[in-house]
Formats: sequence, C-alpha cells, structure tokens
Amino acid sequence: MLPAVTVMVLGLWGLGRQGSLWQDEAVTYDMAHRSPDVLWATLGGADAVHGLYYLFMHAVFACWEGGVIALRLPSVLAMALAAWGVGLLGRWLAGPMSGAMAGLIFALWPTVQRYTQEGRSYALVTAAVVWATVCLVQVLLASRRRWWVVYALLAATACLLHEFAVLALVAHGVALTWLKAPRPVMRGWAIACGGVLVTLAPLVWVSLGQTGQVAWIEVSLAGDLTGYLLLAVVGLLCHMLVRRRTGAGPRPHATHRVTADRVAADRVALSLVVLPPGLLLLVSLVKPLYVDRYVLYSLAGVCVLAGAACTNIWQSVRQRPARAGLAAVTGLATVTLLVPVGLHLRSASSRSDDATAVTATVKDLGEPGNPVIFLPQ
Repeated sequence: MLPAVTVMVLGLWGLGRQGSLWQDEAVTYDMAHRSPDVLWATLGGADAVHGLYYLFMHAVFACWEGGVIALRLPSVLAMALAAWGVGLLGRWLAGPMSGAMAGLIFALWPTVQRYTQEGRSYALVTAAVVWATVCLVQVLLASRRRWWVVYALLAATACLLHEFAVLALVAHGVALTWLKAPRPVMRGWAIACGGVLVTLAPLVWVSLGQTGQVAWIEVSLAGDLTGYLLLAVVGLLCHMLVRRRTGAGPRPHATHRVTADRVAADRVALSLVVLPPGLLLLVSLVKPLYVDRYVLYSLAGVCVLAGAACTNIWQSVRQRPARAGLAAVTGLATVTLLVPVGLHLRSASSRSDDATAVTATVKDLGEPGNPVIFLPQ
C-alpha cells in the first residue's frame, strides 16, 4: 500500500496547478460538460477514441462540480491503483522489498507524476493495463475462469479508453509464448483477446475516419526513438541483473508457486517494457502515431524490473555501513533530481497552451464586438 499512498500524496500536492488548464484538459472539461446527446453527436465526427473517458468524466461532474480538482482527481486515484498493482508484481518477482521499491520508483517517476495530475485518460488506461497484467500472472499460477473474466473486462476497459492499449495484449501474448504456457492458458488468452477485439471493433471503425486529428504527430529520431531505446536498455539490464542474481531455475527451498511467481512477473514485465512502444514506433514508419503517453503503461514494466534490481543490489551489500552509505547517496540523488522536477510539474508554466491564461487575457483586453482568431488553424 505504500506506493499507492505515495502516489496519492504526490498527486494531491499542487493538484489545482494555479487553476491552469492546458489544451487537452480544456477539451476534456468542455466535452464532459456537454449533454449526452450533444456529446454523442460530437464523437461521431471527432475524438471518438476518447469517448468512454468523456462519458465517465460527464458522470463525475454530474456528481460533483469540482472544477479542476474534479477533473484531475480520477487520474490521481487511478494512478494510485496502478502503483499498487506495480508493487504487487514487484513483490511476486523478488519479495516484499522489491514490491515496495518497484511501486515507489513508479510513484516517483516524473512522467507518472505528470499524468497523475492531468484530466486525461492515460492514468486510467495505465491502471487497467497494470491490473490486467496482475490477472494474467494469477492465471499462470491458478488457471481459473474468473481470472480470465476479470482480465477480459480490464483489457476491454483499457482499450475502450484508448485503442493503443491493445498493444499490451500483444505483449501479454508474447510473454505467454516465452513462458511456454500450457495450451489451456493460451486458449484462454486468445478467447479473452477475441472478446476485447470484438468489443473494440466499432470504435476502431469510427476512429479510422478521424485520423486527421493525429496529423500533428511527428516521430523524432533523436527524441522518441532515443527515449524508447534508453527505457528498453534499462529494462533489459535490470532483467539480466535479476536473472543472474536469482538464477533461471528454482531457488533452494523455494516452493513451485514462488518460482512461478518470479518467472512469470519477470517475463511479462520485460515484454511490457519493450513491445508496446516498439510496435507503435514500427507502425509510425508508415503512419506517425507514436506519442509516449499513448503507451504510458509500459513504464510499469520498467519499474517492476528496476525494483527487483535495486533489491538485489541492496542485498548484495553485506556491510551495514556500506548499506547506510548507499541509502544516503540514493536518497540525496533522488531529492536533488526530483524536487525541482516536481515543483515545475505543479506550476502553471509546466504545460503548453494554458487555456485559462488565454481566456483571462481575452477578458482583460477584449471589448464587445472584437474578433477572436483561433490558432493554429
């Protein structure tokens, strides 16, 4: 629970962000305040991919008209759930300390902190994917039908909130193949994925007619590809460290369940790190679609592996003075690096296109009858 509490504390810190709204959040606020019939008509021509999220936020505002706090609070709660799930996967991989470390790394990650405080769907998608991954690992340990039902429901929810969550299902399938999962498990995954794809098909059909909305995306070789490669390399290095320290086979005096926990969480996490962003980058060679927040959930895999790697490093340090020094250096580095980032993320200047600042300026300078030009088009 410590990771979830940490996300909650960090998420509530500066949640209002001086009342500012950047462009995408302003769209959420506007769409969520439309009546259901007007919203439905709008989605037929634009933003269908976010339709379920807008409907959900419409219900939130119908219950509580809480301004920017109500707009962002669901993301805070969702990311706290995601951190809990990351901690659980880390615990299965290398024990309780690994789980706590994985969840804390996830909670402190600057990108996670950013989208914890944004009124968009990405935190909810991340939570759904993480808990679908938890269900997948549970299926490997105890193949019960109820886990497949929950897995399918969570996966469908993630994909309806954002279509690119379907790439997580591909990562899950590759992990099952890598693990040489029994045929009943592969069949259960295929049936669950089939149900998700059938559910998703109408949304895909509508959104294919709205691809002009993502014409602004440009994939940067220096930025996007380099960032992906760095995360993939970190994930692979952590994976290698965990495998070398624990060994590929059963640990002495370990039960079969503990060994299965470790192997399953290990390979599912690495697949989640490498495949979704990698596949989206490959698709972007034909049609630029890669934006890191579209596959934000892949960070969960990095954090699970990093938590286990950090735990192994800690356990390898036998002397208490050395451990104290390592803890002090790590704590100091974390504060030095993350506090300035955290302060910036909670300032009004941390996002582009502050819609409330523009509105205030128009109100102060404009007079009745003045025209307003909306840019860039």
